[in-house]
Amino acid sequence: MSLDRLDRLGRPASEWAVDHGLVPFLHAVEVVLGQRPLVACAAVVAAVLLALRVRRAAALVALTTPATVVLTSALKTLVDRPRPPWQVTAHLLHSPAFPSGHTSGTTALVLSLVLATAAVARQRGWRPLVVRVASVAAVLVVALVGADRVLLGRHYPSDVLGGLLVGGAVAWGAAVLLGTGRRADQRRVARAAAARTARSAASDSAANQIAWTRTPLPVDR
Repeated sequence: MSLDRLDRLGRPASEWAVDHGLVPFLHAVEVVLGQRPLVACAAVVAAVLLALRVRRAAALVALTTPATVVLTSALKTLVDRPRPPWQVTAHLLHSPAFPSGHTSGTTALVLSLVLATAAVARQRGWRPLVVRVASVAAVLVVALVGADRVLLGRHYPSDVLGGLLVGGAVAWGAAVLLGTGRRADQRRVARAAAARTARSAASDSAANQIAWTRTPLPVDR
């Protein structure tokens, strides 16, 4: 399916939402998961992680959402795509449409939370079920936001896909740069083990040398 055909599905989807009285609920989702609430949520979670001394995960959550907001705004200005003409008239939006800021911001936040949860789980020995539950919740939240943008007519479906890609790319890029992934953890563990081995070998060598110097030399009689 081409993007043009996909985008044309937005009008009947929005009309269906209006006919079924979903606009008040969809508008509530729009408000709760706006840019300011997302950034505020990221700041609170980052503060909690920092208090738990999980600094890399805290930095990941704190930086990902604001960076996504800035990048999304720049892309909106660059592309300058108008909103769909069938946008629900209540609380009309007039800013550029591509990519969806709600989708990119939500994707960045929930993905950074999942990656942070995985990092904390590895550090503290939590069961894998915790990360799986967080992952499922993240998918559901992103799906809700994406559907909300299309059903309200705020965005074409391709705007939502663009937001998904932007938010995901920023979150994964930040995770790689900050070293919060599993491989980064494994490398840090390997380096720590190598350092301990080197210190132990140096300590043993020093102890042997001291013992040798203290050994009395044989005396010829």
